[in-house]
Amino acid sequence: MSLQEWAESISGKELKSMPGTEYSYSNVNYNLLGVLIENVTGVSYREYMEENILVSYGLDSTYVGVPDDSERIIEGSRLGFRNAFEYKVPVREGSIPAGYFYSDAEDIGIWLKAWIGNADADMDSVISELVNEGDCYAGWERFEDDVIGHSGGTPNYSSRMVFSRSRGIGVCVLTNL
Repeated sequence: MSLQEWAESISGKELKSMPGTEYSYSNVNYNLLGVLIENVTGVSYREYMEENILVSYGLDSTYVGVPDDSERIIEGSRLGFRNAFEYKVPVREGSIPAGYFYSDAEDIGIWLKAWIGNADADMDSVISELVNEGDCYAGWERFEDDVIGHSGGTPNYSSRMVFSRSRGIGVCVLTNL
């Protein structure tokens, strides 16, 4: 299912609340952003992200969706009956903006450096919206002690990235579970 087909499939659905009146985290928002990017730019979400984000940050080993070389992927798994078992989830084009990026440790380090402020990147527009503990913006949230983080997950992977600009440190934990 393409992003456009996905958007059409949810068109007309009843909203939980009126826009701007309530906060609720949802991956639907990321897919909608993907559709907007395609409609405004006239190129696919994948192409836009690769050309405008990945290349500009030098993320040479980060992929929008599954890379062509599937040897670079460690399959995800699930827990069941006290054991982990392989759990393959097909990556649909209409779900990619909600978290189907694949990256290696070196690229994750580059990304963390950008957030910490040790790279030629401007993340201040996002960080400036995260003033008080509990603030959420653009998928990121502020915790105590100047820590900002984002967690993510799919049915077979999970991640947590946190950093502190004032301390100049960042950590990313990735699991295939």
